[in-house]
Amino acid sequence: PPSQFLAALEAEASAQLPQFAPQSVSLTAWAFCKLGDAPGASRLLARVGEVFPGGFEGWPPQALGSLAFGMGSLGGLGGPVPLLAAVDAELARTLSSLGGREDATALANALWGFGRCGFRPVALLGAAEALGEAPPSGPGLEGLLEHLTPSNVSYAALGLAELGESLTSSALARALCRRAAQVAGDLGTESLVPALWALAALGAHLNPMEGRYSVLERALAAWWNSAARSDPAALSPEDLQMLSEVKTLLTAEASD
Repeated sequence: PPSQFLAALEAEASAQLPQFAPQSVSLTAWAFCKLGDAPGASRLLARVGEVFPGGFEGWPPQALGSLAFGMGSLGGLGGPVPLLAAVDAELARTLSSLGGREDATALANALWGFGRCGFRPVALLGAAEALGEAPPSGPGLEGLLEHLTPSNVSYAALGLAELGESLTSSALARALCRRAAQVAGDLGTESLVPALWALAALGAHLNPMEGRYSVLERALAAWWNSAARSDPAALSPEDLQMLSEVKTLLTAEASD
């Protein structure tokens, strides 16, 4: 039976975990989480904590992102707080050195995972504020986020929105929204409604000053028009719920 096969895989993975490379550890944990085997995934995550009690210093960002994404895939169960905190600490420590598409994807995956787990990555958010949106000495957050694909933007925005971040309080959210405006025309149907909801939840509004829309507002308006024309039968129940909330969020008065 499949359950016996998964149990055998779990036992073997747990036994060999100390010999695994970081990426193998994270992908194994991610796979068990994605399979929906919550008890097995929870036991394997507990084993990861036993094998790496000191955290994940030196782990590549891709491994950290995969691990956080996997824990987020468990839904309401989430992941062990010590593991989430260790991922947060290492991403924060290395944030200023990240760059390129793979690192940007890892960051988006981690943010989505944090959001789904309801874990606020205080260290990472603080590091993002310290890094700044575009410091004179380097590209800052803009340089990293420019490598986000449209789907990455959607994942990252969903994570930040679920954590209660906002454009007024988060440099990371502001930089992400600017990247969203840049890739607006390339956003796929599967990412459209979640991204639209997430950006609206972050505080992006349709309140033009002097009758003129900003670049982000024009992108939001275009996304709303596309989403509103979607066939309801083609949307998931979750997407329909998000879409019902979007109009109110988009036209809400921006907070001071």
